[in-house]
Amino acid sequence: MLPLLFLAVGCRPPVEAPSDFDALNSYLYEHFASDSEILDPGTQNLDLWLADNSEGVHEGYMVKNLTTSAILTVIPDYEEDLALVGVALSRTYTNDIRVMAHYQFWEDLENPDEKTQWLSDGDCFARQECEDVAYQREALTAFPLGIDVTTTFQSEGRWSESTHGPAFLQRRYHIKPAEVSVSWLHLLDEFALETSLPLEEGGFRMTTSSWVSVKLGDLPTPQDVLMNLGLDTLRNHMDGLQGRLDSRQAKMIDELGWTDLSPNESP
Repeated sequence: MLPLLFLAVGCRPPVEAPSDFDALNSYLYEHFASDSEILDPGTQNLDLWLADNSEGVHEGYMVKNLTTSAILTVIPDYEEDLALVGVALSRTYTNDIRVMAHYQFWEDLENPDEKTQWLSDGDCFARQECEDVAYQREALTAFPLGIDVTTTFQSEGRWSESTHGPAFLQRRYHIKPAEVSVSWLHLLDEFALETSLPLEEGGFRMTTSSWVSVKLGDLPTPQDVLMNLGLDTLRNHMDGLQGRLDSRQAKMIDELGWTDLSPNESP
């Protein structure tokens, strides 16, 4: 009986991941914590899609909502109050992909962040010795008009095999309702998926997809307003990231003992 069982498992058909961008966002979000044989086909299909559509996502791209099944994997009691609005943006960077993982998930033990609770070892993850990592953080963000927003979120990292080697995936979601300093603004939901995929010529392409649901008073915020604000926020972050990654790579080499990294030669 056992040989037949092993044969049945061995002959299981390969996973069929979707091949379009919107469906891949939900697939990767939903299967973020799944076995590699389920997650990796989605990562590889995204790699292929971005190779053919990189220009459009570089300019900024409106994406469809995350599926409910994807959201339920992180918020089991999720009920949609207002439809999400999603945008995506892509940029390329010249660093070793491990620098990006270190930048996002390194715990500075000499200067601990009291607002962050680490759920696993970030250094182990950045060195690709651990498959996944996570932390929870409370963050205060100041916006124009004197608006302060406090969010408490969980951020998770995962390695997945792509066309040109290990890819770094990250997803985020709120674990508590956002607190806003004005009564007329309500941040209902926020989700994000970041994929950093190594390029054949070196470096990597990072693509961020972000979804939000916001009310102004009792009314939903116009979709075009949210889209423009979302893309502006992503551009401000991603267009300045190369310099921050270069600084982090230098720190990793000079101070943290990453002897197998080479100094970055970005222009």
